[in-house]
Amino acid sequence: NFWKNIKNIFKKWPCQFFYKMLLILLSALSSCVSDKPYHPDIKVGIIQKADKCKKAVNEDSLVYAHVEARISDQALPIISTYKSDSPIRIKISSKNIIPGFKKGLLGACKGEIRRITIPPALAYGSNSIDGLFPPYSTFVVNVEIVEIVDSSSH
Repeated sequence: NFWKNIKNIFKKWPCQFFYKMLLILLSALSSCVSDKPYHPDIKVGIIQKADKCKKAVNEDSLVYAHVEARISDQALPIISTYKSDSPIRIKISSKNIIPGFKKGLLGACKGEIRRITIPPALAYGSNSIDGLFPPYSTFVVNVEIVEIVDSSSH
């Protein structure tokens, strides 16, 4: 029945249908092509949910977290706090945090593990950092929230 309807459309409006499909295809392709070599937003995946969320990370939080970060096309991490078993201290309002990491942490809860994929636009962009990160690098960061300190106590 579906294919019969498609055949009827072709019989009635073969050129119109073809041009409509061509326009749809071209508009889809044009949205994939950009003058920027990266996607402008982060992706956040939840690897492990928190048992209970009493307090979520916000703009004023001080967070202790384990972090394992790598460049998207590399298998080995560049940074891992699991090796030293020493979580890092992250003040969310700090200007030193790359915007994509901050954005990916907001709303996280103690005990939660997230995978944050950070495009160059929200990381270091066209800059190379100490030869470790090439320009236009996309980062994949696994972060485990160990503790969230109340914003009024830091």
